[in-house]
Amino acid sequence: MQAALGESEHYRYLIDRFPDQQACILPLLDTAIERGGQLKGRLDANIKLRSRLANGEDRA
Repeated sequence: MQAALGESEHYRYLIDRFPDQQACILPLLDTAIERGGQLKGRLDANIKLRSRLANGEDRA
């Protein structure tokens, strides 16, 4: 997940440094942000499941 966050931060840096290339960089930034959100969602789901299993809440 850190890689996805680092990627989006770097795209922001590149936009600041090369504003004339913003149209080329923005789609890459949007994709990196979306991928970071998906990774965060997967991480949250795994944390919640592990917590339930650790607390014995796996029985219906």
